[in-house]
Amino acid sequence: MAIAVCEPGVEFKKIGKTIHDHADKYRYGVVRQFVGHGVGRVFHADPVILHFRNNEGGRMVLGQTFTIGDLHDSKSDILRSSTLLCGPCHVEVLSFT
Repeated sequence: MAIAVCEPGVEFKKIGKTIHDHADKYRYGVVRQFVGHGVGRVFHADPVILHFRNNEGGRMVLGQTFTIGDLHDSKSDILRSSTLLCGPCHVEVLSFT
């Protein structure tokens, strides 16, 4: 779901809103301690990508690699994580778990 909103120029906060809206739909809570991040020369690089509704700035740019994931509080915690590469027309999924 959140992968579908990713493309160059889109604000990172749209990822958080998408994940939070999905969690609300199923009456899950979001875990604010887990965030996505940029991937560069170091694995945990900027930007920090919040997985809940927020007003943080920042937009996806061409050639940027980053992770997003969502961990929902429910009867059995659900964790999904993806590494994405921002291409010219879409985002390429490099890994998905």
